[in-house]
Amino acid sequence: MSQYLQTRKLSLVDYGSRKAVKVGAYRPSPLNDQQKKYSTHRFAQKELPIRVDLRHYLTDVEDQGEVGSCTANAMAGAYEYLAKRTLGEAGDVSRLFIYYNARSLDDEVDQDAGTTILNCIKVLQEWGTCPEPIWPYDPDAVFDEPHQEAYDAAYNFRLMEAERIPVDLYAMKHCLAEGYPFAFGLPLFASFMREGNKGIPMPKPEQEDYIGGHAMLCVGYSDPYQVFVVRNSWGTDWGDNGYCYIPYEYLANPAFNDGDCWTVKSVTDLDFSEGVWFDDEGEIIEDSEEYEEEEYDEDEEYDEDEEYDEEE
Repeated sequence: MSQYLQTRKLSLVDYGSRKAVKVGAYRPSPLNDQQKKYSTHRFAQKELPIRVDLRHYLTDVEDQGEVGSCTANAMAGAYEYLAKRTLGEAGDVSRLFIYYNARSLDDEVDQDAGTTILNCIKVLQEWGTCPEPIWPYDPDAVFDEPHQEAYDAAYNFRLMEAERIPVDLYAMKHCLAEGYPFAFGLPLFASFMREGNKGIPMPKPEQEDYIGGHAMLCVGYSDPYQVFVVRNSWGTDWGDNGYCYIPYEYLANPAFNDGDCWTVKSVTDLDFSEGVWFDDEGEIIEDSEEYEEEEYDEDEEYDEDEEYDEEE
């Protein structure tokens, strides 16, 4: 396990003057060889586009607030993405339903101390989740068991499969190029909390405070900037409308990432790669099968303070 994630640190962290968020509620999932592993059989490394962006298929970024539900928020975002790609539209699903039942797997429903990504996946596979209006996100209800109507509605919204992605840049980019986001956990440091941060700096653990583990959803990448596009759960007034850009060398680094990365699929053999590949001009590549790799300047440096927005 990453030396940073070995330390459990749960706290409320202020950012700006507006609000606080609970950080440190992410718990690394237990990993074993029996878990299904993601396969990079579809695209060779040289066939991958220089940019992938799934944001236009995602619902609005939500705010977990002072509840330790980052893993449930990440998995709810992944589920809503699949629903929108499959059905053409999607509403919000209940994050508290996922979070309560994920904690129940460890007999911790009386605690708001977080849970694992894998527990959230197990909930979505076994129970599903209900629409948000049936069991709304009310922080005061974090310890309440959802009512039977919520369970009845949730059963029709279950996931079919989950695959674990290795800490490997090619595998991570391949998953995104196929049109699937993935949830992950990382140790966060003080530099992550810079107000309005879009480009997350590479942390310097020896020079800054560790503030806790956190789960998020990776929804794209950019080779020219050497960053992943990441959906957070701190509302739309944080970062770039709720998103941020994390360096490859941070997210795809085993010193920080333990390999607790998961992608989920509603049904097998759906092709979600169309409409998520972008060329160097920011235009959508309509046919990924006919994509030709474009040249870019590998020496171009990424400026963490630069305005970066693939969605225009």
